[in-house]
Amino acid sequence: MLRIRHRFSQALRQHHTYYRGHGGQRFNSNVNVKVHLAAASLSATLSTLAFKAHCEQDIPVYVAPVVQPQEILATSPVLAVEDEIEEVDSSYWGYLVRQTKKALTNIGHGARYLERILTYLVVGAPLAGLMPANYVLGSTFPELENATWGYLVWAIQRLGPCFIKMAQWASTRPDLFPPKLIEKIEKFQDDVQISYPMSVIENTLRSAFGDEWKDRLVLSPKPLGTGSVAQVFQGLLKSAGASSEGVQVAIKMIHPHVEQLVRTDMELLSMLADWVDKMPSMEIFALGDTVKDFAECMNQQLDLRLEASHLVKFAKKFANEKWALFPKPVEGFVTRNVMVETLMEGTPISHFMNLPSEVGSATHKLKMKLSDLGTRLILKMIFFDNYIHGDLHPGNVLVQVDPSGDARLVILDCGIVYSSKSDAEHQRLVDICFAFMQHDGRRAGRLMADTANSKRPDTVKNSEAFCEGAQLL
Repeated sequence: MLRIRHRFSQALRQHHTYYRGHGGQRFNSNVNVKVHLAAASLSATLSTLAFKAHCEQDIPVYVAPVVQPQEILATSPVLAVEDEIEEVDSSYWGYLVRQTKKALTNIGHGARYLERILTYLVVGAPLAGLMPANYVLGSTFPELENATWGYLVWAIQRLGPCFIKMAQWASTRPDLFPPKLIEKIEKFQDDVQISYPMSVIENTLRSAFGDEWKDRLVLSPKPLGTGSVAQVFQGLLKSAGASSEGVQVAIKMIHPHVEQLVRTDMELLSMLADWVDKMPSMEIFALGDTVKDFAECMNQQLDLRLEASHLVKFAKKFANEKWALFPKPVEGFVTRNVMVETLMEGTPISHFMNLPSEVGSATHKLKMKLSDLGTRLILKMIFFDNYIHGDLHPGNVLVQVDPSGDARLVILDCGIVYSSKSDAEHQRLVDICFAFMQHDGRRAGRLMADTANSKRPDTVKNSEAFCEGAQLL
């Protein structure tokens, strides 16, 4: 850890932070990093005294239990069914009953898969014509391009959480996708169009907290935001015995039936990836491993007790960094499907990213400040903490600006977290990041290729071309 901290200090001294200003011009920050960080930290500490009073209201402290996530991706063949752990009847009739149960289970799997595949085909069929037509004629007929991307957005939303999560990732990659598509799918960062009756919401709260949940919680009917797997409402956590007084909170609820939908998508995608991996020369893509990683990310978001434990850990790791804030889970109001946390107000960081600014203006200085805070946030997670927020798209980052102009980052949706499993793995991650910060893409590429080769020997091909590509980035 001392070595990693030393490398972090080196990185801060050598790293040049670039800011994109009005007209696309890049600006280089050459300020003394240590003085800058100390001054910013002191300023943020002084400016958060008023906010501290709000945070220290009488809210029960949440103690995170040890939660083992439930697997959503089958590790055995689809047609295999685990034998029951009960006493096994070895008679002919017992054998017949077991085989009948297996057959019925397999029929259920098959029906579920068939229904989902038909949904893929029906929803995706129009894209088979729209995408080629848009590629050829989109620049000539803007209406065709708008119709294509509009239908794609509708299809993604119709297909559910796994596709929405992939769209969220794609919305952060303007280097890979057309600008108009990015503009369309950015809505998935915090405004997924999913709604269900208030009776369903109340039943979810009743299942989580009992019939008396209305004695402690007041729920606003309009959601604050909707994501791929959950929806967030504003609410009031009433003090014991009080009728109207209380603390403003956010109430996060998993969408109904979302776990079964995610499980089905992941199993089908896993079967497809395994089939592709068996094709000659396709094993180098390791699609099976990619699907498993994606399934693990989705799995983390389906249990809000995990997110609550992540929030507690982040709060401890950033306890001395007043420029970064995380919601606090409320003790007694955290279950698998529902979590009550402190309400964090702020402006989406994308609002500031899109503001035009001139060099030296107040807006430009604020944007530079936010860039600095974002860099510090990521570097601390990677170098110091080995505890990295895995879903930091702009919809999960809010900004609080006080009257004096000081800014703080509010980090939301901490369901997906990455942590290296060993010191050696963490050191490799640090070395790769350090190489990129020194603008040495070739070394970063070699480190990534060596890591991949150590996990899957003899699968790395054209490593030199990969390293050159990393250098071009």
